[in-house]
Amino acid sequence: MKSKISFYLILLTSLAFTMSACSSDDDPKDDTVKANCSISFCYDLNMLNSDEFAKEVSSVAVWAFDKNGKLAWSHTENAQNAFSNDFSVEATLPVGEYDFVTWCGLTSDMPLIPTLTPSSISQLTLSLPIESNVCNAELPAIFNASAQNVKINEDVDNKLALSLTKVTKDVSVMIQDTNGEINPEDFDIRIADSTNSLEWNLTPKTTASFDYLPYSIEAGNIDDGADMTLSVLIARFSTFRYTADSKATLVITQNSDEVVRIPVVELILENKPNEAKDWSDQEYLDRKSDYRFMFFLNDK
Repeated sequence: MKSKISFYLILLTSLAFTMSACSSDDDPKDDTVKANCSISFCYDLNMLNSDEFAKEVSSVAVWAFDKNGKLAWSHTENAQNAFSNDFSVEATLPVGEYDFVTWCGLTSDMPLIPTLTPSSISQLTLSLPIESNVCNAELPAIFNASAQNVKINEDVDNKLALSLTKVTKDVSVMIQDTNGEINPEDFDIRIADSTNSLEWNLTPKTTASFDYLPYSIEAGNIDDGADMTLSVLIARFSTFRYTADSKATLVITQNSDEVVRIPVVELILENKPNEAKDWSDQEYLDRKSDYRFMFFLNDK
């Protein structure tokens, strides 16, 4: 009996040694060559033509996708107080080609993209918070940039500069009445649109029509400095960026009578200043982040 037990112990020990040796020999080795890449951000596509990244951007989210479309790396960061002018993100990636996307300014209280850990680049679509065909939210300042076919090479100083475009706009509609006091309840002000989302490369996506409604309406009287008191109503909207071929339309009704119906882009470009004469219409639309429209009623 003792010799049998000894035999079994020897056999088990030998088997364990053999399995251990095989496992060690067959372990795959990660010999992938990796390299670092420094990613910086710039926001100078504005009316000032100066880099306002540190002043304007409150958070950064950036992703890299490999040539198979698989998420290879990502980084998210919120500014504690403000980002510095030389802020950058360091990425370590296997040598190869990548597509990079960044959405800056995202907030946790208004999730405008479906996930921060996408399985594909198509999931990085920015969508409006629309309910019952209406969007009346005050949107955060959101920025976008992307770069395709970026090569990450070994033994070189890989650097990527992402130039941001602001994709949320502030729109103010002011109505002035020189012949009486404005009652906000007499007016319905909306922007009819159909672009409800923006893809990772800012391609607009349209579905059913919806209305932007004001997130804020103010009314009161002002002195115009010429012994005349004006009654004023100001409606404030947050919208997505406009393209030169946008069909967005501003509609104003007063006591159920339509008094204004005009394409938003037409209004914007009518007021294109001389300083912007060398910019294309689209560049001007992207550089200017706040639009103000003024209308006079009962003007005599």
